[in-house]
Amino acid sequence: MSLWWILFLWVIGLAQSYGEEEIVPIDCRCSENIDSCRKNGTCESEFGFCYWSALVEENKILSHENGCIGAHIVRHMCFSDGHQTNDMIVRCCNTTLCNKDMDSFLKRVEKEINVGYTAPPSPENSNILMLIIGAAGTLLFVILAFGIYKTFSSRTIKKLLGYEKDPYVTVAKEPQYTNHILDEISLSNTSGAGRTQFVQRTISKQAQLIELVGKGRYGEVWKALWRGDPVAIKQFDPRDEQSWIQEVKMYETSWLRHENILGHMGSDCKSTASSTRWWIMMEFCQHGSLYEYLSHARYTPIQLLESVRGIYSGLEHLHSAIFGNNPNNSKPGIAHRDLKTHNILVKNPTQCCIGDLGLAITSNDYKEKVNKTNFQVGTRRYMAPEILDSSLNFEKFFTFKAADMFSSSYIIWEMLHVCQVDSDVTERERTLPYIDEVPGNPAVEDMLKVVVEEGKRPPLLDRWRQNPITRVLCNMIQELWCKDPSERLSALRIKKTLSEMLLHKQDSFPPV
Repeated sequence: MSLWWILFLWVIGLAQSYGEEEIVPIDCRCSENIDSCRKNGTCESEFGFCYWSALVEENKILSHENGCIGAHIVRHMCFSDGHQTNDMIVRCCNTTLCNKDMDSFLKRVEKEINVGYTAPPSPENSNILMLIIGAAGTLLFVILAFGIYKTFSSRTIKKLLGYEKDPYVTVAKEPQYTNHILDEISLSNTSGAGRTQFVQRTISKQAQLIELVGKGRYGEVWKALWRGDPVAIKQFDPRDEQSWIQEVKMYETSWLRHENILGHMGSDCKSTASSTRWWIMMEFCQHGSLYEYLSHARYTPIQLLESVRGIYSGLEHLHSAIFGNNPNNSKPGIAHRDLKTHNILVKNPTQCCIGDLGLAITSNDYKEKVNKTNFQVGTRRYMAPEILDSSLNFEKFFTFKAADMFSSSYIIWEMLHVCQVDSDVTERERTLPYIDEVPGNPAVEDMLKVVVEEGKRPPLLDRWRQNPITRVLCNMIQELWCKDPSERLSALRIKKTLSEMLLHKQDSFPPV
């Protein structure tokens, strides 16, 4: 290895050592309106940042608060120059209770309003100074070493540094890569590993909202234009910051990207004088949710087969754990916990993807997040029997995946209603499971009585048994309806069966 290459690696290592900074949780002072604020007026920031913020209008301070900074807010609100818009000023600090002096912050804000904004001292100035000193020392060392080499250049020194070949030593050659192998190496880094890299704080400035396309439990979904392309913007209400953080964390899981999982493009915070909105930008699916699509769509058996196969391909990827060479390059198993036609998006008539990971849990954290007081989440109409009767085994992660599989059976059942399986061309109507047995917004008790106590399941129509494709889907549904979670089919098993059917596309298919 040459002297210059050794020096280059040393400089890179030096820069990395100065740039690393351990994140230590700290306590911060917080305003009473902050959800995470404790009774003693403090909160814990696990990412090591506290903040002050003030809303400003016409050179007057309308409101102010202090609190703890979350992981995804740090990226765009706690850079070295703080965060400032025309109507919002945020300042951050990173020591215990460093944001308790609100009066000093307000005086500083008033000064900035009257005099003009001046960037606060960077918390990383000391590191930058050390980096500059280190770089200068490195340069001096390089010059000195080069002078010594030129002065005392000899046969012995050349041998020691590897510049002259010793006839008694065989040196291994460096591997020679052909062009197609280099292409494969470069493409391997785009296979879905790692988190989505995106300049977070540019979304709200660059995206143009076009129309409201839906409302949900935590906010609204808008169609928008970003750099000329249509995207979907999910906006969370100000009080649902924790829901936003949870969903962004889930979408940023390593190795999550998949064609049948809704693509995540970034997240941001949109602040105005009246409110703050938390944004998630995702790929736009022009056909909307599967629930809406089924109100006017008609499937052929092959189209239905391709669509269902895509759903289970995405669900299998979601459920599967992928192990890398370190925890940051691995994907845990993920259980969705709210599968229904509203949360399946339609890209085209034969391709669907899974969205809305707000209630999802992973195989790494399910024991910490789920207990006997909070496990009944999701849409009650689609809940599995073990969730309705509280018999879910919290100690086994596969039971959460099995509950997903039970819920997914209702999705196939709804899709079968709009599949043209015979010569009858009459209109097929979309329907919901247990539409005649429970109210429009059923309670847990309503579903418990029908699904568990009475053991009812939605009817499988005779005409679905007349076609080989829909007959196989009916058999799958019946196996997914098993009361024992361990007896239900897995997403991988269904994906393999449907893929084999699509490969042959024959008139008769083997049983599940």
